[in-house]
Amino acid sequence: MPFTWQISINRSRNAAGYVYAPAVLDPVAIGDEIIFINNDSTPHWPGLVDATGMAPSSATYFMRYQIPPHTSSTPWVPGVNGTVSFADSLDTKPSPPAGTIVVAGITTVPE
Repeated sequence: MPFTWQISINRSRNAAGYVYAPAVLDPVAIGDEIIFINNDSTPHWPGLVDATGMAPSSATYFMRYQIPPHTSSTPWVPGVNGTVSFADSLDTKPSPPAGTIVVAGITTVPE
C-alpha cells in the first residue's frame, strides 16, 4: 500500500522567510503520494531546480497551480527512482530554500 508523505512550507525567521520541512524526504517509493502544505502567508510553487540551483519560471512543477497561503497542494506521485531537487519558482532571490526527494524502490504489499 502506498504511503502519503507531507512536506511543509513553514515561515522562518531567516532571510528567505520560509523553509521546507523536511528538507530531505528519504526514502519515498514509486507510487507514494507527496503533498506540499503551505503554512506560510505567501503562495509557493515548488519546481525542479536547474543547474544554477533555481527553479526557473519554466520549471517542471509537482502540481499544476501554485499553492495559496495556508492550503495544501494536489498530490504528486513519483513514477521513477531517482533524486529530485526542488525550490520555489516564485522565489527570485539567489539561493532560495530548496528541498530534495529521494525515490528509491517500489512500495510492496505484504502477502
